[in-house]
Amino acid sequence: MHRVVITGMGAISPFGSTVNALRNGLSEGRTALKYDEKLKFVVGAVPERIEDRWTPGQQREMSRTSMFALVAAEEALCQASAESLDHEETLVNIGTCMSDLEHIGETAQKVSEGQTRRVSPYFVPRILNNLPAGYVAMKYKMRGGVESTSTACATGVHCIGNAFHSIRYGTSRRALAGAVECALNPIALAGFDRMRALAKGEDPQISRPFDKKRAGFVMAEGAGLLFLERLEDAETRGATILGEVLGYGISSDCYHISTPDPSAIGAILSMRRAIGSANIGPRQIG
Repeated sequence: MHRVVITGMGAISPFGSTVNALRNGLSEGRTALKYDEKLKFVVGAVPERIEDRWTPGQQREMSRTSMFALVAAEEALCQASAESLDHEETLVNIGTCMSDLEHIGETAQKVSEGQTRRVSPYFVPRILNNLPAGYVAMKYKMRGGVESTSTACATGVHCIGNAFHSIRYGTSRRALAGAVECALNPIALAGFDRMRALAKGEDPQISRPFDKKRAGFVMAEGAGLLFLERLEDAETRGATILGEVLGYGISSDCYHISTPDPSAIGAILSMRRAIGSANIGPRQIG
């Protein structure tokens, strides 16, 4: 088995399009949430117009989700000094949950009106959940496999965990893993609102998930990616090691489509398995 370390990070968040922007916003105790007059909800929108980094033709081809993945990937690889490495054995596992729902809605409208000739030839590529990972793999010639795990709110850590296992057990030499989501649109918000899952009101402080009086969550958009590699490879090339992944555990509640099991059995099992995978004891955490 191989030890697995983190040598690069990339992030896009409502604070900005870099890891430092996210770190500074959190450490300063600021909120990046704002009430959106069009959407009628408090949301966490990325302030920069990421699309402007691409040509009009590329904007027609790629979804906003794929653009986010490419920006975060560039930052992670730059920090890891890994842009020019041989990526023959580099795995890409970048997950996302919701396709380009607005594009699907617009296309459905055209089809219902008999205007199929007006459907974009890029319609299918834009809505495929594996394309954000695919675009990253194509740009950097990462031929260790392209995966896109999709498991709702657990997507990011699931992708990182799978990538960790792939490196640990020798299937991959390195990996770029994490998740991206761009679902701030009327369709997604309407769906979550009908589930009675969203916090309502115009106060940006309405997001309080650990408060006794919490009343739902606030939707946001962003991306978070890690560059993982074998410890011996990182040391050989003199990379700065940001951290080590010791273990990973996964389970399922098997209880309800949206409500956690009151017994917390899924969370308990996943933590136990992560501790076992890391070969440590509970008292060593903290």
